[in-house]
Amino acid sequence: MKQEPTKLDAIQLSILCKELAMFFKEGIPLYDAFLIMEENTENRRLKPLYHQISRSLEEGVTLTEALKHTEKFPSYMLRILRIGEESGKLEEVLEALFLYYQRREQMKNSIRSAVFYPLVMIMATLLILAVLMIQVLPVFAQVFEQVGAELPALFAAISESGGIVSAVCIALLIILALALLLYLASRRTEKGRVFFTRLYETSIFTRSIAAQSESGGFTYSMSLLLSSGMNPDQAAELLLELTESPRTKEKLKDLQRRMAEGMTFARALAESGFLPPAYTSMIAAGTKTGRVDEMMDLTARRLSEDIDLRLERRISLVEPAVVIIMCILIGAVLLSVMLPLIRMMTSF
Repeated sequence: MKQEPTKLDAIQLSILCKELAMFFKEGIPLYDAFLIMEENTENRRLKPLYHQISRSLEEGVTLTEALKHTEKFPSYMLRILRIGEESGKLEEVLEALFLYYQRREQMKNSIRSAVFYPLVMIMATLLILAVLMIQVLPVFAQVFEQVGAELPALFAAISESGGIVSAVCIALLIILALALLLYLASRRTEKGRVFFTRLYETSIFTRSIAAQSESGGFTYSMSLLLSSGMNPDQAAELLLELTESPRTKEKLKDLQRRMAEGMTFARALAESGFLPPAYTSMIAAGTKTGRVDEMMDLTARRLSEDIDLRLERRISLVEPAVVIIMCILIGAVLLSVMLPLIRMMTSF
């Protein structure tokens, strides 16, 4: 079976884009820039990659084609670089990609911590519940029997179902551990990454953020093309050729159809679902003043900031919720045991 090429991670991509932007600004040819990076990097995996890209560039191919040939760069980066080459704004695109992948790494770390910490808390809760049911509750039940006291109704119900509850807790622990291992293994394959990307785009918890992120990428791409002198129809046609997402292709076709029917660019963006209504007034104002490219760029920045804010808010709600649920479950079991025992001891 053919091994799938491993893509560069967000940190490597952000560093690469920043270095290329610096070399480009200084007027150093890109094939020389990759040779310099090849000499200076200590990563054995990147040395042959940079050498291969440098040779391709020296043969006269574009940067996008040279990177695409290696099969180690994400399609989003290649698409944006292609737009930068088409619009003559490669330096600005490289700077923007540096910020994009830097922010993406920060977002990934935030999501990872927001998922990992609650997952550990949930597994710890299940383990504690299983220990309470298997080891602790039988001891207290024996104490009640020795003193001839009647078991409280809640305690008796929990004690009787202790075997089932502990078995369920252990089963859930195993399932969560296997799911975590499966996730870590599948993220190393292209099919696994595609699956989790689709899950991210369709999940009820993240689909709104994914849609807004898609809108931000589209707006930024459109701003680059419009600033290069293209009109909205030409920009939409080029984006349709470069986009791989079926959902974005359908939206672009709808956008073109609406503009062909005579609808204004700002209204067509809103009707086709690319932008929330709150942002269309900015695009309309830019259209009237002849600065639609600047307004598209500003909209992309605001969408990015809004995504970060919404993600932070959701993350801030997860950890307290898990802690509260954990305290309620463990506290309920302990109180059902301790309160009757305290009453019995004070009655002597």
